Amino acid sequence: MKNPLFVVSFNHLGGTVAGKNAIDVIADRVDKIACRKCGSHLDVSGLPSFSVVECPHCHAKQTVPAQLGQFLLLELLGTGGMGAVYQALDQALGRYVAIKVMKRSLGDDVQFVENFLREARAAAAINHRNVVQIYSCGQEKGQPYIVMELVSGGRFDEMIASGNPIEETRSLEIAIDVAEGLKAAHEIGLIHSDIKPANILFDKEGVAKVADFGLARFLKWKDEAPGEIWGTPYYIAPEKARGQKVDHRSDIYSLGATLYHALGAKPPFDGQTATDVVLARLKNPAIGIRVIRPLLQPETADVVARMLEADPFMRYPTYPSLLADLREALKIAKQENRALRSRSKKSSATPGLVIAGVIAVSIAILLGSLRWASKSEPSRDVATETALSEELAAAAAAAAATQQVAEAEEARKESLRSIIQPFNKAGDQLLVMAVNKLGEGKPSDMEAQLQALYNKSSDRGMARYWISLLQTIPCWVSRQDAEAALYLKEIRDAAFKPIGDQPHPGAMPQTLVRYLMGEIDEGPLYLEAGKWPVWYADVIDFYVGLDYFRKGELARAKTAFATYMTKQGVFPLWPYSFKPIVHDWLRQIGLWEEQEQAARRCMNMGQGSKARELLERNRASALPLLISSIDKVLDQALLVEKAEQAEQQRRERRLHEELVQQDLDRIDEVRTANLPLVAAKDFRRASAALTKLLTELKTPEGTQYLQIMRESYDRMDNLKKFLISRISAEPFKQKGGDLGGEAVNADLNGIRVALGSNGFMLRSWDQISVRLMVQLASHYLGGTRTPEKERADQWLSLAVYCYANGGFKPATGYAETAVKLDDSLEAKARQLMPDILAD
Repeated sequence: MKNPLFVVSFNHLGGTVAGKNAIDVIADRVDKIACRKCGSHLDVSGLPSFSVVECPHCHAKQTVPAQLGQFLLLELLGTGGMGAVYQALDQALGRYVAIKVMKRSLGDDVQFVENFLREARAAAAINHRNVVQIYSCGQEKGQPYIVMELVSGGRFDEMIASGNPIEETRSLEIAIDVAEGLKAAHEIGLIHSDIKPANILFDKEGVAKVADFGLARFLKWKDEAPGEIWGTPYYIAPEKARGQKVDHRSDIYSLGATLYHALGAKPPFDGQTATDVVLARLKNPAIGIRVIRPLLQPETADVVARMLEADPFMRYPTYPSLLADLREALKIAKQENRALRSRSKKSSATPGLVIAGVIAVSIAILLGSLRWASKSEPSRDVATETALSEELAAAAAAAAATQQVAEAEEARKESLRSIIQPFNKAGDQLLVMAVNKLGEGKPSDMEAQLQALYNKSSDRGMARYWISLLQTIPCWVSRQDAEAALYLKEIRDAAFKPIGDQPHPGAMPQTLVRYLMGEIDEGPLYLEAGKWPVWYADVIDFYVGLDYFRKGELARAKTAFATYMTKQGVFPLWPYSFKPIVHDWLRQIGLWEEQEQAARRCMNMGQGSKARELLERNRASALPLLISSIDKVLDQALLVEKAEQAEQQRRERRLHEELVQQDLDRIDEVRTANLPLVAAKDFRRASAALTKLLTELKTPEGTQYLQIMRESYDRMDNLKKFLISRISAEPFKQKGGDLGGEAVNADLNGIRVALGSNGFMLRSWDQISVRLMVQLASHYLGGTRTPEKERADQWLSLAVYCYANGGFKPATGYAETAVKLDDSLEAKARQLMPDILAD
């Protein structure tokens, strides 16, 4: 195959692709191209990618491409926050493709690339005429990309954008194509997750194809925070909006919303913001499509309505079942006469008036036809007149029959309404009286009156279940949650069989109970409400508000209560008898919110204790239903208070540490000043110097350290006294050595040494070396004349003396000797000489 455009050469330096709406996609610039018309070589090295160049020879215009690996990017088809899509030529295979290129920055995320390629490979397994085929995927210049089938017949969103409804048969044909593609994907375990008009493309024959299969969920994940609702809000399924598990039925919903948009020229739900759209979907069903477009076939409307069911279980369970109904609707849409259908298929909202109108209009049209015919054609024969009369009679008969069916249906509904109303007027009044007791602040009286009604009601009647449900209110108001749970369980476990083709009225309280027990959320609850009388939906509004109220979700409670307060009814009255109570609850909520703001202001200023005190006072007098809300804020206040206390303790600890260090530094200053006294063995003066410092210390730690230092000095002084006593009692004989003679006695001034014929000499204590002190002490302590306990104590003093003079090794030995003689000295040794003894 000859390509109409080919690259002569390109550079490999790379660059950011330029052009309209260009984004951060990196590709190689092309230097030369061949003119597609005359074949001349054109130098485009100075032109940005996707700019237009004119051939100087034949004046033909064409776009400057860009090179990305084996793909020649010919045209920018679209851009997004994640990357861009290009029409490209796969030069290896010689075919035109669409290539989606992700931003270079995304390629730096290893997990992103891994997931991206895995999803692309999974989607590539789908080979179906109604799915855009994925050919390959990879990464070029750090950019992940997917190569897809080039589909050039337009997009469904472009078709819808005209603002006009799409023809019914064409819409159904497109829906069938899309459903076939989704069915093929589901058969291999894949769902799409973002079906919408923009993801439905057409080939040149008009066949619809689903694009971006399997990639929507993954690509959007990258830009979203955890827990964020994502998806196109007009088409997103309710369960996805709630963050619940999705499956193929979620795609069926999105396809239904897309079909609704095509048929009605507007999406099923709308709002000023995406949140408004999602909330509208969760609260109410979509307006019937025939309300917007009355001439649609009922079968088409039924298919759309079932696809848009809020509860996934109410939708089509499988694609074959959906396709069967879509094809049947298409068949009918093609065969039926639209004008005849518009006269025979009218809204059933006011059947008598509508049918009467149909009859009147039909007769008028036919009479008019007769008059016109008689005036314009005086020679009309009797057969023609007879045929027209027969047509009139047939129309009138059909209208009458339709009216009879409508009346019968209305009678059936009225009969059902009488069955589902659990209370007569007398019972209704008694219920109102019971509820009023709650408004008077007497929940126990309400419970007692409800119990009396329960006892009088039939064992098999619906009244008992409604009364049991109402009994939960005084229980919750009195914070008797366990008792309320028993009432709920009784209703939840009841078995109700359908009445004919209608559900049993027990589904009303039972569905509400399932919501209150957390088994279903608001979507199925309000979906159920649409099947029953209006008062049931109003009761739901009240209970939804109460449920949020007791859980502490006050903003949602106020919204639900506000909705409830707008409701009114004639009979029954009991569903609306809670209004005075709700009014007071809303007032109480308002007062609490003012208190909450005051507490939060305190917390914001770091005054957790003040906030806690305020909240505790409020809690003591608060409405029991508010306790949960108060406790949530109180927990936060306690955390702030705890943090506040921790910070205060940290500041106090830091200040205390600073004071301790000041004390220690002051003590060490005195110790340094005492070094000459220690060298002179004047331990008493050294100790006295520390004692003078005692009044200046500011911390217990400083005082303790000073006491240890004083005890060290005192022990060394005791050792000195011990030596004075022992030398005087038993002279120390030493040949040679440091004394220079025999120590014959000693006193506080020093040691008297006998020098033989040279007489005596007094060696002052400052002349006694550390080694000599150790020799003297070791000599006298090594004997047995000193009692063992005293020797142990003096050995410890000797250890302290060595420790003070830097002799840590002998200090260890002497301390161990002391402990061996008296193990009670171990703690003292560790205190006076840290780390001197082994553990």
